Amino acid sequence: MLSPIKVTPFKDELLSSWIVRLALANGTDPLSLSGAIFPSQRVWSRDFDKSLNVEFLKALSNISGIPISALTKLTLENHLSSILTPKSKNNAVWPWVIPLAHRNRVHTNGLHFCPECLREKDVYFKRDWRISWNTCCTDHELNFRLGCPKCNTAFSPHLVTYDKPDFCCCVHCGLDLRAVVQKEVDPEIVYFQGQLNRFLSDNTPEYPWKIKSKTEFFATLNSLTSFIQKTRSSQSKHLFQYLDINDSILNSQTSFSNSSLKERQLTVRCCFRMFSLQLDELIKLLKDAKVFRSSLRPTLHGYSSQTIKTIKQQLPSYKTYEKPNYQKSSQEIHPRSKDEVEKLMDEIRCFL
Repeated sequence: MLSPIKVTPFKDELLSSWIVRLALANGTDPLSLSGAIFPSQRVWSRDFDKSLNVEFLKALSNISGIPISALTKLTLENHLSSILTPKSKNNAVWPWVIPLAHRNRVHTNGLHFCPECLREKDVYFKRDWRISWNTCCTDHELNFRLGCPKCNTAFSPHLVTYDKPDFCCCVHCGLDLRAVVQKEVDPEIVYFQGQLNRFLSDNTPEYPWKIKSKTEFFATLNSLTSFIQKTRSSQSKHLFQYLDINDSILNSQTSFSNSSLKERQLTVRCCFRMFSLQLDELIKLLKDAKVFRSSLRPTLHGYSSQTIKTIKQQLPSYKTYEKPNYQKSSQEIHPRSKDEVEKLMDEIRCFL
């Protein structure tokens, strides 16, 4: 059965965004529509923006009148098809895709938004808003938001109801998200983010470091983001001083795509400044910052970067690094006297 009102997807729209718009245009809400199409499935408890099987796509096509081929183009799998590897798609978290954190049908992560974009005439949610290197809106040069500043509820347009169909308002407290004020973003971030999006969509761009292919470039970027995210030693942190990165580095144990917006933005800025150097300049910089071969992983998440292998071969191994010769202090350590301890206790007793 066809829906009474046909809703045509936008070229760069997310699949879930189109389903929300289809439901509201036909006087229902997204949960009711999906329940009618897939009565035995809890589709909103999964991340179907990544991919959807043929059976589901056929059902959506039958009710909407939109060809399956057009609906497939709304998925992240199609959007990232030129840089995703078969191995990476078998993982729960895909490289370059911000994962959705679920509590049943409630999202706690995933879909970011730009308040200025919500004010436009045609409001929809873009595929690029789920790509992890995108941390700001390049049209308005503003940082993205993940949720409501008043109640911290994640942006969840799929939870709107037919009697309150404005998906530009927080589904929990009703705050108008179009009125949220966001800070302007660093021009470097805007430029490099736009460049990465062009690299993804353009088949013949000019990559830095004379990299020849799209796969090789994004494999190299994947290794660099991992290196920056996992930096631990104080010697490696000198690298960020050389790059003139003054922000505090958050030593994350998570992947780049699963990191906070602030941390991903910092990582993107580091990558931009690395790619802005000539390759031999970067290698010298890494040597000066005492970065060792073991810090770089050319093969990661199903990617393999020949560029990172080349860089790694020219870095010293940890065994060849001459450690400082610290001399043990000859001064004996004695316990404090009872009077000294009592005096120190008097100073802190009022806080106990």
